[in-house]
Amino acid sequence: MASLANMQVGKRSNTGCRTCRRRHVKCDEARPTCHDCSRLKLKCEYGSPPLSKKQRKLRRDHAARSQPPKALAQAPGKTSRNVGGDLCGPLVSAQAAGWHAPETLLEPPTLDMSVAGDFAMMPNLFPSSLGFFDSLSIGPFMPPSPALDMHFDSAVLLASLPTLTSPTITEREALDYYHKERNFGFGSKSPSWSTHAILWETARMSPAVLHLLFAASQSEIGWRSGSPTHMLESAQNNCQLGSRFLDVEAAKGEVDPLVMFASFWFLHLHYRRPSSRQHVLVCELSHRMAEYIRAHKLHQVLIATGNRNPDWPAAKKALVARLMVWLFWTDTRARTLGDGGTMAKFLADTESQSALGDLYEMSKETLSLNWTQYPDDELVDDIKNSQPLDMIHDTWVLVQRVNNAADDMLPLSPEVGGEILLDIDRFGRRSAVRTLMRLTQSAAVVRDRMMLNSDWAAANYYALRIYHFRCSLTAEDESFSSSGSLEVADTVESLMMLLQRSLANQDTGQSDRLQWPLFWAGVETRDQFKQGFILLELKDQALNAALREIFQGQQTGVRLAMAEIRQVLQAPCVGVLDANVGI
Repeated sequence: MASLANMQVGKRSNTGCRTCRRRHVKCDEARPTCHDCSRLKLKCEYGSPPLSKKQRKLRRDHAARSQPPKALAQAPGKTSRNVGGDLCGPLVSAQAAGWHAPETLLEPPTLDMSVAGDFAMMPNLFPSSLGFFDSLSIGPFMPPSPALDMHFDSAVLLASLPTLTSPTITEREALDYYHKERNFGFGSKSPSWSTHAILWETARMSPAVLHLLFAASQSEIGWRSGSPTHMLESAQNNCQLGSRFLDVEAAKGEVDPLVMFASFWFLHLHYRRPSSRQHVLVCELSHRMAEYIRAHKLHQVLIATGNRNPDWPAAKKALVARLMVWLFWTDTRARTLGDGGTMAKFLADTESQSALGDLYEMSKETLSLNWTQYPDDELVDDIKNSQPLDMIHDTWVLVQRVNNAADDMLPLSPEVGGEILLDIDRFGRRSAVRTLMRLTQSAAVVRDRMMLNSDWAAANYYALRIYHFRCSLTAEDESFSSSGSLEVADTVESLMMLLQRSLANQDTGQSDRLQWPLFWAGVETRDQFKQGFILLELKDQALNAALREIFQGQQTGVRLAMAEIRQVLQAPCVGVLDANVGI
């Protein structure tokens, strides 16, 4: 493990400006504006001179004498859901576990908890009017430096968090997991230079993002380790606290769009696992994201050249754009399974589609813009992986086209379904796509990042074709032995070969990325050996259970219609209140 001294750009000065200290970079201490702040056009402020050892000791002694006693913990096994809007319970529980809420939360505002009909499961993440953000006024952005590479232990990291005083074992485990993995099985970028590494700086500055980051990490640990109760309860508590911090910030009109979308992202990561994933919650989160973007025209503001806030740095724009694009991908995927889709539909409609393309192009510069000293080899790595990621994005855009058509009519009409199929075929004939498809046929056991991303892109493309076929299913093709089944059978065979090659790499992140293609391969697979392989690799428990029901429903040799598949997918969760749900 590298020492802290080796990690930093220079020796951190105790008398440097506050901006450089927050960024963990060396300050030349020039006054009134240091060199780095002048170069980056940041606000440069100097604080009071550092306290002596004696002064620090006196301050600690005074704080210890004046600190109120901690609230009593709840009885073991009891958790306060506080669905009706009572916010004191979660805070008491959190403080008893070693978390201390700031003074702004001691008397929080009454929150509107009535969402999704009779389900009071999700807090009001921001006022419905959304008027507090009309001017899009954003504070100065502090781009992280390579010192945030974070190759040091959790004790050092926790020491810099003002909202934590006595973190529990589960919080430390979550922090260790986040800093070792940092991709949640979503991307394949080096953790040290990933988007999630950049988001740590946002979490460090925002209590809302910090608690939701912990909730997502704890849900991930709980799911991967067999859902231990203590970890899931801690994830639930952090999700409640993070959401309430966000409500308080929104009520004061101080929510930064980066904070909002980082919160949306970690909420998605928290909800996606079986311990907390619910149809109602996924749909409501999608609705909130769409409402936020629409109310502020954020997709247009980000790409506008004549922005109302010209001081908003390109690095921040790119980071928000990347989170929006990622959430578009996940929302599109969710809609194929009958969940969510409101945000994806809004961004993929006729008026917003060009903005979505511009947002994606902007998002590609996220890493190079947000690191002050981005290594050349990482930049080369980004260029190498540009084509596979382009294919992944373009495939999700086509998937959402199918979603939009399927929301209007199932099965798709021959005219609409045929037009979309022509576009899918044209896309598959692009030279870049054909090159990547050829790369996926390599039998290499060790597959580098470009090959893994190419596998992901090609697998999604094959799954798109299967999904389109099921949404366009006619009476003539209901039987697996119909003449129209030959083409989709070839697609399934190609997809199965790709999945077997890619998953043989034993990469846990790749397994997460290929869950969606695995499900659609299973929907069209009749061979029992292949079915067994798919069920073994399909780690998503909800998809695994749904696929088993689909196998049973198709035993007669007749395909289930898309509407029936969605009923199977939603049946276990619609209207069910899970005691482990975060909020």
